[in-house]
Amino acid sequence: MGKSIITLLFLLVAISVFWFWTRPLLAEIDILKTEKDSFDQALARSRELQELRDDILSKFNSVSQGDLNRLSKMLPAEPESTKLLVQFSDMAQVSGGVILNFLDVQEPQSSVAPTSKEPVGYQTVSIRANLSGKYEDFLSFLAELQKSLRLIDVDQVDFFAGDTNFYEFNINAQAYYKN
Repeated sequence: MGKSIITLLFLLVAISVFWFWTRPLLAEIDILKTEKDSFDQALARSRELQELRDDILSKFNSVSQGDLNRLSKMLPAEPESTKLLVQFSDMAQVSGGVILNFLDVQEPQSSVAPTSKEPVGYQTVSIRANLSGKYEDFLSFLAELQKSLRLIDVDQVDFFAGDTNFYEFNINAQAYYKN
């Protein structure tokens, strides 16, 4: 009978130790496991983002200098109005037409303001030019504008009839640049 009382006493002590000391520690361990899992998920997401950043950086660094030069011609950092006027004159000359005069050059008209989500905005340079030549020369001039690396939108074209297949064309165009 003494052995069973001692066994029962040890059993009650073991249950009370478990209940009052080990059980709260197990609950704390569960909380810590949950925190560890969330930290592991955050660390995995951080690694994914680092891999994505490295991939984007390697793609950015793989862009050749020639392509960067072409991009800067397409959307230059400044209005470059003088270069644009020379470009118009050269395209008219190549196409067989003649720029009689530039009626107006206006810069800048802000089209998109940079925001935190869109770091690069753009502005426009408005050009009004008077071109003279045959209709075929004018179509060739428009084809040259289309092939140009510089982003240029033709907004309006006015035709004025002349003698024997010779016309005057007023062109309103917008060229873009970064701000």
